[in-house]
Amino acid sequence: MIDFWSTWCGPCQRSLPSTNSLAHKYHGRGVVFLGVNVWDNRAAFKTWLPQHKSLDAIKFTIDPTPNNEDVASKLYNVSGIPTQYVIGRNGKVVASNVGFGGDDNALDQGIRSALSAQ
Repeated sequence: MIDFWSTWCGPCQRSLPSTNSLAHKYHGRGVVFLGVNVWDNRAAFKTWLPQHKSLDAIKFTIDPTPNNEDVASKLYNVSGIPTQYVIGRNGKVVASNVGFGGDDNALDQGIRSALSAQ
């Protein structure tokens, strides 16, 4: 599961604890949760990361490439964040979720679908 997010994005910040809970739920089942910080700067990311140690089940990284050149825009056509993709073992997108409406039911369902397709 790839989650494109940013430190300044309110909906992103609200979604991360739910995503972390799902990461704990699927721990040991071969599901990797990758939080890719985009459209941000390295200093903000480096300040944010140690302040959010409770998000311990998500692997975080940053793509500091400028907008429209970053991996989210170029490879995944992300136009708003948070945007999450569930990618199956075959490399195909199984489910996507844009924005955060207060729960991760759609994301959970996408992960279950990906796992059942194995």
